[in-house]
Amino acid sequence: MKKCIVVIVQHALFDQQMDILGKKYDKVDYLRVPAAGWTLAQINDVCDDLLKGGADIIMASPIPALLMKLSKDIAYSVGVADGDNCSNCIAVNVYTFHNDNRIKKQFGDKIVMTVAPDGWVLI
Repeated sequence: MKKCIVVIVQHALFDQQMDILGKKYDKVDYLRVPAAGWTLAQINDVCDDLLKGGADIIMASPIPALLMKLSKDIAYSVGVADGDNCSNCIAVNVYTFHNDNRIKKQFGDKIVMTVAPDGWVLI
């Protein structure tokens, strides 16, 4: 089963995120989203590729259209479960990082809240 981290090229994972992934997986592949993003047609192609043969997909960057497409396609491709048996099932898990911690930064009169570098969990 593939282990794929989806991340925009300008984004970098925090050290704690890397540690979490290292404890969960021996090896992961990165799917780098271009700075200009993808067209909807490209997102559809990426989704189709990710779903081939099952995968653990870790969304490290927010790509709403990809999340929607993955959710929709997984729901339609799973098939009907009959107890422990499932016809046409594929094993696809979608994860994302979450952090409740924020850091307050003040720039003159403007206050900006940013995500803290620690406090991450993979959900």
